[in-house]
Amino acid sequence: MEWSNEKTLEFLSLFEKESLIWNPKDPLHKNRNLVSDAWKRIKDNFSEDIAIVDLKKKKDSLMATYRPLAQKVKSSTKTGSGRGEIYKPNWIFYEVMANFLHGIYQPKTTINTEEPDPDDTMSLADDNSTLDEEVIDESDSSSLTSEVVFKPPAAKVSMKRKNTSTAIENCMDNACKIMKGLTEKSLKDDCSVYADLLARKLRKFDEQTREILMHEIDNLIFRTKRGLLNRTQS
Repeated sequence: MEWSNEKTLEFLSLFEKESLIWNPKDPLHKNRNLVSDAWKRIKDNFSEDIAIVDLKKKKDSLMATYRPLAQKVKSSTKTGSGRGEIYKPNWIFYEVMANFLHGIYQPKTTINTEEPDPDDTMSLADDNSTLDEEVIDESDSSSLTSEVVFKPPAAKVSMKRKNTSTAIENCMDNACKIMKGLTEKSLKDDCSVYADLLARKLRKFDEQTREILMHEIDNLIFRTKRGLLNRTQS
């Protein structure tokens, strides 16, 4: 399946809701059966028919990009750095992911000698990466806050930075519109949900079989309507 920006944002929206997968503070995080059920819910609610293994590969790919960007953001906020020096990733999915991952994880540059948990979100960087994750200590004054990461610097900035900021804002506006559309799509009635489910099932058959099935469904609806009409007239 081709992963468009809209499909990726849809996946992140479903992934965010299943905190037991990515949140080590969740009491169910280490329950592999429940984590497996959470992945199945993501698959069932996703608009495309895609295997769970492919969803996990997409998560791996997103995290492989997110982790080094999060490290750069943290490094740019070291003591003594001005707001104008804070690194702002120019990646459309960074802020979407940081909205729920930022308050849970803090990157650090240490070697991870433990065997990675296959369902632990923050162990999904490349094998050659030295990044590991730790839960943020709220008492640590150097921890990155959402205000510092995403608030535009108050100091004077160059025209290049202004243009970059505008581009990021435009990307986020587009992302918000897509997320809004996905939210509205989730408010479908039972008939719409069933129609989507039926369409997903039909796609699993070849074209000739689909035509036969659709013809039979049409006939069933027609016979039912005619029966109800005759009953009303009598």
